[in-house]
Amino acid sequence: CTRPTKEKATTTTSREPLTRYTMVFTGFTSNFVNRLAESHSRLDEYVETNKKKADSLVAEVKKAQSDEQCNIDSLLRQLKSLQHERGLATVADIGAVGIIGGGGGVAEQRKKLEKKQANLEQEVSMMQSKNTLEQAQLDEVLAEEAEVRKRADAVRARKEEI
Repeated sequence: CTRPTKEKATTTTSREPLTRYTMVFTGFTSNFVNRLAESHSRLDEYVETNKKKADSLVAEVKKAQSDEQCNIDSLLRQLKSLQHERGLATVADIGAVGIIGGGGGVAEQRKKLEKKQANLEQEVSMMQSKNTLEQAQLDEVLAEEAEVRKRADAVRARKEEI
């Protein structure tokens, strides 16, 4: 014959109190009842200890996740910065990471300037060859003029002799 009675037991956490049933046994020894109560209290302690461990593990995992995300964001910013310096990143990619830059990367600007320099060198070369050609024509004209003057002077000198 057993007769259950309800009694409230509180735990060390802020959760709602547990309801324990304490059985008043007739025919069982008090040693058995004491062992049962002790086992029940050890189980409660085990559960509470594991809850605390689980909560601390969750907190550690969240902190590790946050640290890793910060590390990933930092590395992503470095990558985008390097891409920007080498002219590989687009303006949209740069804006997405928060890097402020103007008008392309250093490598892109360098390519543009090298192309412009090559065009200017080609233009200078063309002008030099044109200048050389014009100088040669000028030298011919001056030589011809000098020859014509010499002839004219010779003709004048003959006319004066006559």
